[in-house]
Amino acid sequence: MRTDGQGRRERRDLIALVQGGRPRKRLGPFQASDEPVLRTGEVAVLFRVTSRAVRSWADAGKLACVRTPGGQRMFLASSVRAVLDAMEKVES
Repeated sequence: MRTDGQGRRERRDLIALVQGGRPRKRLGPFQASDEPVLRTGEVAVLFRVTSRAVRSWADAGKLACVRTPGGQRMFLASSVRAVLDAMEKVES
């Protein structure tokens, strides 16, 4: 079970990753560049939504993703950052 402090720390670490922070290991041959990729659950933490919502956004084309040979969705950090930036512009 995760406490609130751990959830905030995880989100802060993911935001740093999306903004070009710490490097991350490659997740397989499908990853063509050295750009970090995020899993569905990690994107959900960033947007404070459920994994199901992230999958729906990806299926609707609202959030670009790459599919692994096993069918998992992987999100490039740059596409997640673009959506986060667009959301901040709308809110301000």
